[in-house]
Amino acid sequence: MMTELLPYSCAVALLVGLAAFGAERIVAWRGAARRGIWLAALLISLALPALRIATSPPHALPRLSGPPVALPIPAALPAGASSQSDAALPMMTPAAITPPSYRWPSRQTLERYLELSWATASTVLILVYGVLWSQLQLASRRWRRECIDDQLVWVTDALGPAVSGFIRPKIVLPQWAVDAPAQERSLILAHEREHIAAGDPWLCLVGLLAIAALPWNLPLWWQFRRLRFALEVDCDARVLHTGADARAYGEVLLAVGKRRTAAPMGAMALTEPASQLLRRLRIMINGLPRRSGWPFGALALGSLACVTVAAALQAPSLTSSHADSENSEGAVHFHVTHPDMWAQKARVAAIATYPELANGGTAKGLTEIVIALNGDGSVYKSFKREFSATESPTIVTDQKTFDSLGIDIRDFQASGLSNSESKGLARAGGPIVIAYGVLYSTIDSTRATSTVRKAVRERYADRLQPTQGDILNHVTVLMNDTGGIDRGVADLLNLGDKQPSELTLKPFTLLGASPTEIGPIGQTEIRVGQGTSANPSRVLLIDYAWPRRANELATQPVINRFMRPTATDADAQAVASLGCDQTTGASQQTVLLDNGNHGFYSWTIPTYPSIHDIVMPNGFHLGVRVKPAPEKQYSEFAAETKAKYVPELVEIAVFDMSSPEPRLITMTYGGANSEQGYGPHGGADVVKEVGEPGITLYLHKATCIPAPASNAPTATRE
Repeated sequence: MMTELLPYSCAVALLVGLAAFGAERIVAWRGAARRGIWLAALLISLALPALRIATSPPHALPRLSGPPVALPIPAALPAGASSQSDAALPMMTPAAITPPSYRWPSRQTLERYLELSWATASTVLILVYGVLWSQLQLASRRWRRECIDDQLVWVTDALGPAVSGFIRPKIVLPQWAVDAPAQERSLILAHEREHIAAGDPWLCLVGLLAIAALPWNLPLWWQFRRLRFALEVDCDARVLHTGADARAYGEVLLAVGKRRTAAPMGAMALTEPASQLLRRLRIMINGLPRRSGWPFGALALGSLACVTVAAALQAPSLTSSHADSENSEGAVHFHVTHPDMWAQKARVAAIATYPELANGGTAKGLTEIVIALNGDGSVYKSFKREFSATESPTIVTDQKTFDSLGIDIRDFQASGLSNSESKGLARAGGPIVIAYGVLYSTIDSTRATSTVRKAVRERYADRLQPTQGDILNHVTVLMNDTGGIDRGVADLLNLGDKQPSELTLKPFTLLGASPTEIGPIGQTEIRVGQGTSANPSRVLLIDYAWPRRANELATQPVINRFMRPTATDADAQAVASLGCDQTTGASQQTVLLDNGNHGFYSWTIPTYPSIHDIVMPNGFHLGVRVKPAPEKQYSEFAAETKAKYVPELVEIAVFDMSSPEPRLITMTYGGANSEQGYGPHGGADVVKEVGEPGITLYLHKATCIPAPASNAPTATRE
């Protein structure tokens, strides 16, 4: 977060400072006080970033493509495969992983250095304050307390004239000022009294604390300097307003300036550096012409524009970049969410929502709780249903279960069941079963996927008919803002044919919609029936699009989850053969990416040497490029590890593909046979854009040998 916080806070302070500079000119033309402008600028420069960051949601990424979808696991990678004999890449547990990893200094490391530097700078500055204050307190023991011209002052050998102290400020005069002519001494005392009466020492203290809090914020130092100058100019104006002669007062300033000594830390001194003293004299003698009309309006609009831009700047989110990470430098980290954690959160949330469950509930039969949790464990939606003692329902976490909440199960990062056998639920009544799901992000209830399915079921009920084989009923619909179907078309979809890898805007533009009118797009389905002869299964596949709203970004394609990988697909063959080219026998580098939502993507190198574009469940467009590491990385790795032999390395680059030109997020190096993790909590590096729980790259490069003739595979046709 520090890498984003520093430039963000400096930009806000600079814009607010520019706005204050313009506002200062306006109040000066009106003959009003200036100090309030710069005090407000300091406070806004501190408060605005703090408020924006505190209210900025973690991983606040725009959902560009409707609900998250997961590409089905290719046939070559059965979901249940776990042994070495299975035709899949070996899935190692985090404890068993010891891949080599070499990388550039990560953002996570830089974050730690910046945080340490910030804390060190603030501490040093506060210590400097303390040392200077202590020196002043020691020096004050030699000051004499006298009453001069009915004013209690402290007389020093050379220090002053100044106001020293914040809580109980006191006037400090040097001996030469005490011995000065009565008129000169009277003007000096009048200046210092005005500082105390106006509370200027308190304003000076605010500025000192502000720069101690953010010592790296250079625009804040500039604002503090402007505040100090404004305090002196305003004080001059108040002294002259009492009837003092401007010429005589100016001569006093020049006389004091010639004898200028260092003022106490944070003190309000009669004089400032020579350049500021000359400016004060010009303001007193010439003043500023009163302006109105277009100069006044131009400055007012410019100041307002600066504040508006400062408020609109994208604030970094409060996302832990390393506090929750248990990985050491250069190690691979995996963010593993244990299902028991969400089950426990679901039980706690259920009891909080339905307190009677703590005593076992009121039903004699089974009680079903269906609950959707936000990522922080709070309840998004829930409902309770009670059954009689004679009913024996089957509770599962399928789409039908969550239809009552208007949620597509693909919006969940985790789901499961929790029952009354678990700790936290009493069993005085009948059994209690909780079906829970954990959302990636809060859903727009006006665009729930269940709304699409309901509208399609009503209009295309006749399409819910049994089909044969890979041919399924399919509809494409354009929704309207009221939850109805604006227009649509029904057809048959043959999953046996090769389908495009992405759902784009094309099928919706064929319905007559302009690309600028199309908002989030997605896919869902309706499944009915039990797969029996009496009640056969019926499936209706749905491509849908919502109208684009004024505040929405351009619609991006989503992964086509109706695409079925075939056995002839080059990627699937490469993974199925564990990276051995079946023509030449050459070893190939294979990559399997797990998006954390049971979506798997695989490719080979150098089949696809360029960036591989993947849409994440949260809508983020991720780009991954894996290629052989350059020669120099082997030398650096060997020098770092003191190894005589080094493993084969690959270069892994992660990109943001949301803009026309890919933006590099990070570049790391790892073993050709290793697992690399990227996510909000670190791993090979921190990549918070991908969302929870992050991604895992399974890298594999086999040693290929000829297969025995007796084991040669025989082509079969099912």
